[in-house]
Parts: sequence; C-alpha cells; structure tokens
Amino acid sequence: MTHERTITDQVDNLLTSRSSDSETPNRTKSLKILVVLEAHPLLPSGAEFRDRNLIESLSSVGEVCVFLAFDAQQGSAEVVRDRYGVPATGGSSRHTTMVEGIWNYIRHPSWPWRVARRPVQDARRALTAEIGSWDPHLIVFRHTSTFMTYDRRLGKPTMVDIDDIDSSVSAQLLRTTTSASANPLNWLRRLARNLFVRGEIHRWRHSERVAQRYACTVVACSQDDALQMRANGARLVVVAPNGYDRTGPAMGRQALGEPQTVGFWGLISYSPNREGAKWFIDSVLPIVRESIPDIRFAVAGAGSEQLQAFDPRIECLGRIPAMEPFLINVDVAVVPLLAGGGTRIKIIEAWAHGIPVVSTTIGIHGLDPRPGENALVADTPQDFANAIVQALSDTELRGRLRAGGSLSARSFLWAAFRKEIANAAVETAARR
Repeated sequence: MTHERTITDQVDNLLTSRSSDSETPNRTKSLKILVVLEAHPLLPSGAEFRDRNLIESLSSVGEVCVFLAFDAQQGSAEVVRDRYGVPATGGSSRHTTMVEGIWNYIRHPSWPWRVARRPVQDARRALTAEIGSWDPHLIVFRHTSTFMTYDRRLGKPTMVDIDDIDSSVSAQLLRTTTSASANPLNWLRRLARNLFVRGEIHRWRHSERVAQRYACTVVACSQDDALQMRANGARLVVVAPNGYDRTGPAMGRQALGEPQTVGFWGLISYSPNREGAKWFIDSVLPIVRESIPDIRFAVAGAGSEQLQAFDPRIECLGRIPAMEPFLINVDVAVVPLLAGGGTRIKIIEAWAHGIPVVSTTIGIHGLDPRPGENALVADTPQDFANAIVQALSDTELRGRLRAGGSLSARSFLWAAFRKEIANAAVETAARR
C-alpha cells in the first residue's frame, strides 16, 4: 500500500503541473486562423474541452477568430469572446423547421440528418463572407459537418479536426439492435430505425470522404481513427488525442462510500451515451443488485433525467456546472458504451482522479487499456456486473486500478494535444 501511495503521489504531481517540454511554436502575429465550430457548448463538456484547447493551441501560433456555423444557442459568440479572449461571430442562428429538414434530406442525398436539419446554405454564405472580409491564412474546422459549410473553390489551406467518426458510430448503433419482437408495431419501428441508420451510414461516409480528401490536414483522436482516415484518402493525418488536465486534488476516495456508488456522466442526447446507459440499467444493474442490493447508480449530464423512466431508483442529476462534487462520491466509474467514436474524456478524467474504471471494449477504445491494471473491460451484462462487484469488493484490485489509472492519465494531458495542433497549423498554413 505504501508503494502504491508513492506512485500515486508522483503521478499527482505530474497531473497538477504543466510539463516544461510541451512548448508550442512561437506566436506568429502575421498568421491569421479562422476556427469554424458548429456551436460552442455553454457548460463544460468533452466538446468544450477540445474546443478550448484547440483555440488555445492555435492562439499560440497566430491570431484566431472563431466562426460559429450554427449558432443556435444565442449568446455563444459572447461566451467564446469572454472565455478565450478571441473575436467570435455567429453564422446562422435560424432554426430550420422539420419540413425544411426533411426537404433538405431528400434534396441532398449526401447530407446526414444532423446536417440537413441545420441552415447549411445560410451558414455557407455567412462563412464565405467572413473569409472574404478577414482573409485568413488557415481555416480550421471542428468536425465533418462544419466542413460542409465551406466553398472549396476558395482554395484556402484547411484543417479538419474529426474527433468522432459518425459513420462508424452509426454502424455500431445498428449492431446494437435487439432481437425481433413478436409485436408487429415494434417490428415496424425497428425496421424503420434500421433503414434510417443504414442511410445515415452511407451519407456520413460520403461526407467524411469529402472532408478527409479535400482538407490539407486531418486531425484524428487515435491511431485507429487515423488509419481509417488514411484509407479514405486523407493527404496528411495528425493524431492529437483527447486529454484532461486536473487542476486540483484527486477526487477519488480510497474508502468505499455508504452506499457504494457507481457513476456515469455524459450528454445523454448523444446516442451512444443514451443507448449505453439504457443497456446498463436494463441488463447490468439488476445483476449487480443481486450481490449489492443497495448499490447506488448516479448519472450526471444534460438529459440524464429521462433515464429515470427506466428505473426510478437511479439518481439523475441532470446538467451540473462542475464535475468535482459529483466525482468525490463515485466509487467506480462505468462506461457501458456499445457504440462511439474518438476517445472518451470521461475515462481520462476518472483516471486522473484515481477512480477505478469498468468499461466496454468500445468505451475504452483508443486509450491503451490494460485490463486489470488501469481498467476492467467487459462486454456482456454478466461480465460487466461481475467486474463492478470485483472492483468494489477486492481492495488489492481497487488499489491497483487507482494507481494504474493515475499513471495512464499522464499520457493524456492536453499539452500533447496543443503541441500537435500548433505544429500542424504552422505546417498547413505554409502550403498556401
């Protein structure tokens, strides 16, 4: 136990300090960079973490201006200006009607529904005007969907940061379809869902190929994602993994709480989070309760309240302004995802706070899992439940997972991301 504490203390020091060898290139005042976001989240989230570090890294090598393509949340531009100290403008805050979205979906066979229901043409005109007036040396797009607002005839050097390959996520969701039901209405619903998801896979693949082939540089979250992007014809792929910088003491507790608590957090409107949480509630939690009847399952994140319809006993906290008060009461972090792209910041966050992690293979994809050392990995309800019980009851294993996770967290600091992005930006802008 002393040896474990020594290792953890050493890692704590690393996590709470900035590495001196993570310097980025010197600021180049003459380099003008336009960053195109879908819409900036107003509260902390995985997307906000990546947005923040993207903007900070690019600001280290030039003058940055942010363009919010679909500024549906009024005030997002002001939040960006206040939070990061960079100018920001909104593209289109107009909400398309359902009829417009369906018409766009029919008229543009390469547009996924997520894009068809947005005012793409309005955003494209606004972005073209912004490029014409500011004349940036480099345009950096966050996600495939924002690249679809770009008029490629403008011929500017471009980077696309793709932290989620939506075609892969859709394909994984299709495989999670449950077995056929004897109820004809349920069967028809499932058929309609599967046909829709198959169409989405095709549309996302087309959009991703276009973005990855035409952008000068593509940024991936993991080596596996990078291989897929190169196969799609990407000219240059840079791997910039997600990270987490802990700014205070670790929240993970050594002694188990009363009652013992399993925690999950994330945006529940994101399909992989929602489907994973439902699978956990329906298939895993009842098995855990056979061994630990008073187990507490707590969920944090916007939309989590809807999960109580599946089990009124779970604790749904909804959107919370800060994670620390939640994490301090979590004994085991679960990531029961059956689909997902990129990498899960929630796992890095749990590692950094010394909280044992139980995840599916997809949930921990791209994060160098070492089963039994930095996480427990299970893909069936019985195995997942057994792993949770083991992580709660085996003191030696729990200590090993805490120490191993803390060591793994040091490989996923945002400093590495910022350095890769800054270098890629300078190199890409030089191609003009």
